[in-house]
Amino acid sequence: MQTTIDLKQLSAAERSRLARELYGLHSEIFAGVDLEAFDRYVFQSRASESALRVYRDAAGRPVGYFVAHVYEHVFRGRPVAVCRGEVGFTSEARGKNVIVTFALEVALRYKLRHPTRPMYYLGTLIHPSSYAQLHRFADCVYPSPDEPTPPPEVAELLMSLSEHFGLRAVDPARPLVREVGWSTRETAEEQRHWHGHRSPAVRFFLRENPGYERGEGLLTLSPLTAGGLLRLGGRFARSKVSRWLGTRAARS
Repeated sequence: MQTTIDLKQLSAAERSRLARELYGLHSEIFAGVDLEAFDRYVFQSRASESALRVYRDAAGRPVGYFVAHVYEHVFRGRPVAVCRGEVGFTSEARGKNVIVTFALEVALRYKLRHPTRPMYYLGTLIHPSSYAQLHRFADCVYPSPDEPTPPPEVAELLMSLSEHFGLRAVDPARPLVREVGWSTRETAEEQRHWHGHRSPAVRFFLRENPGYERGEGLLTLSPLTAGGLLRLGGRFARSKVSRWLGTRAARS
């Protein structure tokens, strides 16, 4: 069960009320952010578009949320659109790819209104599961196991965006690692799972961002073309069908 809300249609006070409602769930999932910062960073953003989707279990209890933003930024004298998001799911609700369709909806709506404007997803990813999912579905991700050093233009855009959003570098020797402050609450078993994971994307993330458990994020960029968004949707649909067929076969 899910509910979608256009945050830009609400007053600042109404957005703060939603922040208070979801802060308990957020605190179950993350450490390091108080209610005031959560409200300011997630619900009072300067994005041109912001939409919230809340996911609930059968009893109506919220188990996840996704706030999707589209910002407008000028790079090399030309406007570009930048998609960002804040996502939180309880451990039992993670890994089900439920946010992909919502992210596609928000990005495609904007892309249809501005078809010639370059569009990117920008993340400061604080968990290997987020990076692995993006790497699995997107056409192109920087940095990646295949291209750990972004091309010069991409690197310039990343630095421009990190300055625009005030993303502070953790260590000059690791320019793509930024201070986020949020860290995902994990059990020792969950940490062992990720550190022993065989996926090249997960292993790359852990190598590039070994301090993710302290709330450090990997600065990540993915170009979003209309064709790329459609291909992403196709990959996601195939993964859902494959998962459904596997579950059905296991029950037979």
